[in-house]
Amino acid sequence: MKAFFRLTRIQSKLIILLILAMLSFAATFIYVLNASIGTLKQEKSKEILAAGSIMMTQIEQRLINHTDRLASIGKRQVIIDTLHGLHNDPDVAQDAIENHSDFSVLNQRLQREIRIIEQAIAGIQIFQNIILTDRQGHIVAAAEHRLGKSAKLNDWWLPTVENSRLITESEDGSGISLSVRINDAQGSFIGIIQAILPTHWLTRDLAATFQLRPSSEVRLTNAKGRLIYSSRPYRYLEDAESETYFQLFLNGDSQMLVEEGGKKKLYVLSDNFHTAQLNDLQWLLFIADDLDLILKDIYRLMRQMLYVFLIFSIGFAILAIVVNRTILRPILELRKKVAEVADGDFDQKLELRNKDEIGDLAAAFNRMAERLKTTYKKLEYEANTDDLTGVANRRHFFKLAERQWNNYQRYKRPLSMLMLDIDHFKRINDKYGHETGDTVLREAAQLIQRNCRSTDIFGRIGGEEFALLMVETDRDASRQFAVRVCKQLADTELMVIQDKKINITISIGVAHAKPQEDSLDAFISRADDALYLAKKRGRNQVREFIEA
Repeated sequence: MKAFFRLTRIQSKLIILLILAMLSFAATFIYVLNASIGTLKQEKSKEILAAGSIMMTQIEQRLINHTDRLASIGKRQVIIDTLHGLHNDPDVAQDAIENHSDFSVLNQRLQREIRIIEQAIAGIQIFQNIILTDRQGHIVAAAEHRLGKSAKLNDWWLPTVENSRLITESEDGSGISLSVRINDAQGSFIGIIQAILPTHWLTRDLAATFQLRPSSEVRLTNAKGRLIYSSRPYRYLEDAESETYFQLFLNGDSQMLVEEGGKKKLYVLSDNFHTAQLNDLQWLLFIADDLDLILKDIYRLMRQMLYVFLIFSIGFAILAIVVNRTILRPILELRKKVAEVADGDFDQKLELRNKDEIGDLAAAFNRMAERLKTTYKKLEYEANTDDLTGVANRRHFFKLAERQWNNYQRYKRPLSMLMLDIDHFKRINDKYGHETGDTVLREAAQLIQRNCRSTDIFGRIGGEEFALLMVETDRDASRQFAVRVCKQLADTELMVIQDKKINITISIGVAHAKPQEDSLDAFISRADDALYLAKKRGRNQVREFIEA
């Protein structure tokens, strides 16, 4: 037998194997079909669960975004100054508490400012019943007549003081309560801003999120069985505890089959254990898909397999040729692709036509090509990038600069070079240590890079010195950029050690390419001379190279 298979051509081997497969096909067909149905349901459950996790995360992000908008209102200077005034002058605060008319004037002013700020941040009015309290819990601004009263007894006040932020369902069922602790510039607690995200905004956000799965039905409830959202018509906080699908939560299951409207549906429960901001809400997401739609691929496969069996029985010789081609052709294609990858073309991919060993081989080849491509890109990135600051390293900067210099020699378009050097960097290392110095380099590089355009070439060429080549940039534009970066860096406090911040300055030398200039080195040298002049004239300034 072994000798027979050694001498037999591969086409003949395939015919023999095909006959053997036909004999075993009928016996295994039903078993495989049943096993596939169970596996498909499990896989579909995992897919639905993964989609639910994504949707819960997006719901959390939308609520966080609204909370950030509310926090932005609380950070405005007029709010902070008002709260500071009440805190720093207790007599005025006490008079305001005892005399509601004083509070009313303050409330009107704050409410007006809050609405102006909200319109500026969100563009439209989002929040309802915005409440502002001082650090003692007294309500100093509110849409309703609660001025001067204490908010400490409210469920949201103390948790917000302790946790900085709180997202809960509102007590009256009007929406979601968002609370944010307000700190001053020194980090001291000075008050709380709280508002209600109304149900129509919540419903709009949820509807936008659940559009990820338009073919599925979704039910979002709280742990008490009250509907927060449903893809079918519903009322906010409608009772859903008696619904069959809610038994998933009560029984501690993750999936179940439910018959609704004469159809069987697969329900999967996705809770919010992975979304920290939603833990207090205790929301549960139920996603349902029609079981017939889930199994339609299996039914189609069953019919196809029956047709294939009949075709095999009638014309296995013709089918043997087809099978032969489906094996030999992928092998030849694989050989071709391997040769192309060996020549450095890592974008080559094989189509995964089969689910047999050839398909596994094709999938393994695709993974190999992708890993080689990733490794190559990683090596290329590491070779071209300064590992401390994440910008171009010296070699890569000069390589790109040389390319732009050649373009300049051809087209004579404006080209500017900036040499940037952090002032007194040695003092920073000596005073705070090299680790802090590294952090300063990273922060400064990132700040400069954020100001650069995508066409600019920015790199670290040594120590605390950076270079920036600005393409299609004339003298005025390059100088304005340099002055802006110099001022912005001087005005920025860099967080380098936990809560410790320091200020640094930078000196910048600017040079502009000249048509008669014969080399990139001369161009860079003129920018270096301008940088030297900026250092010499007192640092923290911008100097241009000017011919003597």
